[in-house]
Amino acid sequence: MVSHCLTLTLSAALSVSASVALANPPSFDCSQAQSPDEVAICDDPGLSALDVLGTAGYDYVARTYGRARAKQVARPFLMARHACGADAACIGGVQTQAVMAWRSLGAPLRLPSAAIPSDAPMPEAIGACAQTHISTIEGRLMGDQSFESGTAVEFSNGGHQVSYDREAAILSSRIGDPVSICLVHLPSNCPPGDDRGRVYQTTNQRNGVNWTLPDAEHECGGA
Repeated sequence: MVSHCLTLTLSAALSVSASVALANPPSFDCSQAQSPDEVAICDDPGLSALDVLGTAGYDYVARTYGRARAKQVARPFLMARHACGADAACIGGVQTQAVMAWRSLGAPLRLPSAAIPSDAPMPEAIGACAQTHISTIEGRLMGDQSFESGTAVEFSNGGHQVSYDREAAILSSRIGDPVSICLVHLPSNCPPGDDRGRVYQTTNQRNGVNWTLPDAEHECGGA
C-alpha cells in the first residue's frame, strides 16, 4: 500500500470523489477506527491519501535513520492530529506539515501545491496583517519539550515568533491552526540586512486566543 501510494499523484487523489475513498483507504484498518480523527480520515479521500503518504515518510525515515528517530518526529504530529478531533481542515494541516517534515529528512514524497495551505507573506508595514497557519510549536531551545526555556512558534508562510516565557496562548494552539498575524512594531536604525526585532500580534482563528511577540530573541544590531 505504501509503495503504491508513493507512485500516486496526490493532486489526483485529493480530487477524487468520496465514493472512491474506499478504493484508496488510509494506512490503517478503517473497520477498527475509533478516535474522531481516524474516522474523519476514513471518510475523506484527501485525508486518506495524506495519511498513506505520511506513513510512507515514516517508513523511509525508520529505514534510513532508525525507528527511534522516526517515532521522535512522528509523535508531536500524531498528538496534534488527535487534538484536532473530527476537524478535517485541522487534520489536513497537521498531515501536510508531517509530510513536509518527512520530506525534509529525504523521504521521496510528492506533495502538490493543492495540498499546501494558501498563505500570505508576513506583513511589511505597521498595521498590515496576513493570513497563514501554524506549522511548528516547540521550546525556544532545541529539544526542550517542557518549554522551560521559552516558546517558539513557526508559520507555514516562513514567519516565526519567540518568547523567553511559557506562552499559554501558543501552547493552547495546534499545528495547522489558521492565524492572522499583524505587524505592530518595526525596529529602527537597523544595520543593513539585519531586520530582527519585528513584533507581531497573532490571533488564532480557531480558538480566538492571541499573543504579541517578536520574531527574534534580540532586536537588530543585538547579540
